[in-house]
This record gives sequence, C-alpha cells and structure tokens, in this order.
Amino acid sequence: TVTGNAGDTHTNTVTATGTDDEGNPATDTDSATVTITDVPPTISVEKVADPTALPETGGDVTYTVTITNTSFEAVQITSITDDRFGDLSGDCPGLVGSWLAPAGDPADTATCTFTRTISGPPATTHTNVVTVTAEDDDAGGPPATDTGTADVTFLAVTPEIDVTKDAGVLFVAEIGDDVTYTVTVQNVSAEPVQITGVTDDVFGDLSGDCATIIGTWLNPGETATCTFTRFISGEPATPHVNTVTVTAEDDEATEVSDSDDALVGFTDVPPEITVTKTAAPTAVPETGGNVTFTVTVLNTGTEPVTITAATDTDFPAAFLPGGGCESLVGTVLAVGESATCDFTEYLAGPTQVPHENTVTVTAQDNDGTPDTDDDTA
Repeated sequence: TVTGNAGDTHTNTVTATGTDDEGNPATDTDSATVTITDVPPTISVEKVADPTALPETGGDVTYTVTITNTSFEAVQITSITDDRFGDLSGDCPGLVGSWLAPAGDPADTATCTFTRTISGPPATTHTNVVTVTAEDDDAGGPPATDTGTADVTFLAVTPEIDVTKDAGVLFVAEIGDDVTYTVTVQNVSAEPVQITGVTDDVFGDLSGDCATIIGTWLNPGETATCTFTRFISGEPATPHVNTVTVTAEDDEATEVSDSDDALVGFTDVPPEITVTKTAAPTAVPETGGNVTFTVTVLNTGTEPVTITAATDTDFPAAFLPGGGCESLVGTVLAVGESATCDFTEYLAGPTQVPHENTVTVTAQDNDGTPDTDDDTA
C-alpha cells in the first residue's frame, strides 16, 4: 500500500543478484516511481428545523446543523453560512477551524444549533439553506462543500374578536326614555384585525353612530369603543333586548364576527285620571226641576287609559243603556285627552237642603293598573 500527500512521489528500486554455472556473480537494479494524486475531501451536511410549522404570526425556530466527514482523511471546517441568516460562525462558536476525524471515527461528526424568529403569509413555506465548506491538509486542494435545507410551513391564524354591549341604565319608565349603549370590541386573536361593520338587530346599521371605529385596526389585545343613544319604551312584562354584531377581518380578508345583547327593563307608570262633575242649574225650586249633570274624565297621566267603570251614588242608571253616560265606559283616552257625558235627573226637596251626588270613575292602562277618581255635584 502506498500513501502520501498529493503531489508527492514514491520511488522504490529492486536489485537482483545471481551466479552462472561457473560461479560468476551477476547483479542488476531497476526503479519504479508512483506519483500521489489528490483525493478531494467530502462531507455531508444535514439541517433540521424545530418546529416545522408555525402560525403566520411567527415564532422561534431552532435549527440543528450536523456535519459529517465522509472522506478517508481528516478535514477542517472552514465556513458555515446560511442563505437567509448569513454567516453562522458566531452561532456555532468553535466549529469553524475545527477538525473532523476520517469517516468511521467517532469524532467524524460535529453539530451546532441556532435559533431565529420567522413569520410569513399563511400556506407558504420558509426555506433556508446552510452551506458548509471544509478542506483537508493538502494545500491548494479543492474544498469539500455540502448543503442542508430545512422547511417551516406557516399556518393561517383565524381572527377572533370579543364584543361587549352595555346599556347605560337597567330600567326606564314604560313611557320611554333615551338609553345610551356602549359597544366595546376587543381583538383576542394573535394578529391585527380591522373593524368593518357594526349593526344592531333592532336599530339597524350603526356605521354612522360608530364611524370612529369603522376601519380601525386593532393589534392583539387592543380595544375600540363607540356609543349610541336611542329612545325606547315598552311594557313592564316585556324587557327591551337588542343585539349588536361587529364584523372584522385580518390582512388576508378572513372575516370574523361576534355579537352581544343588552337588556333594559321597563318600570310601571301608574295611570292617573281626574273626574269633574258639574250641575246645571245649581239651584231649583223646592217643588223640583230638571238638573243636567256633566261628567268629564281627563287623562292626566303619562300613558293612554281605558275607562272601565263608572257609577253615581244616586243615579247609577246614568251609566246604563239609555242613561245618557252609557258610552263613557270603554272609552280610550290618550295622554291629555278627556271624555264628557251628560245625564239629566229631576230633583226636588226641602228648602235650603242641598242635594249632593258623587260620580266615581275607574280607568286602567295597558298593564291593567287601575286609577280611580270621583267628584261631587
């Protein structure tokens, strides 16, 4: 076996001696020369990424580079570079300049790791390639070079928002009042989102009321708020519920929405009526005469009422069919509205003894809450 460095020559000479049959000696020599040619070194490079998938918003990836000497002589690592991250000699301290033993030796391999933060559009792949060069001890000989590639895939992140709606009051009177609603939108996803719309199932499109937040970009964790005011009224048995829905989208135009409602109850407002009864004339002879009584019922409350009952202490028939005031019961009075009826009775009695009779009227609102008033003439 002949070995040596590239460019060296190996010369060896053979000498043969012999004698003839008379015993005379004979000697001769010859030489052969072998030139040692260069055998280029070879290495194998492997690169592994951990993890191999990340959300599009990015994260840290740890890369492991393994260099193996696959040639039959020792090699020295001369450079480690990455097509994305540049020179890695600082990330792999001591590796550049180190020697790897020949293939098969336990010391024929070297490893280093480095970490980088990467991000990218969803459904794309981040590929980076590491290149390692090494050389043997033959000055001027060709170096060994190999590359290792690692891929990291970016996954789409679904945007997410959280919507909260609050009413400024828990209750208003059933006759109605202004209520101010506050809508708060929080970005609870890992990437920015843009608010694209605000609607309400009762009040419709709120783009005008919430113009200050439409088009606003929210970073993760950020919030935006708008307020709007509406007049509402209703019955105590049926609270007012309305739901706001906010839509948003990320930079890939992936849309997301969330909703929240607010409940406002109604407090009962009791009805109120005022009954007035007058007599004409206010005096008759003791022998008697006809007196016309006028009954007026005025709705002095804040909601419509329906007259449900009316009676008179002396003339209950006045509110029966043909009595003159039979149409009063069942009349609906709007706020501030009044109803009037007349009935006539013949009165006689002792001189200077006044006749008094009292009319009593009951009305109720839409909730069935009654109010009663009376007057005497």
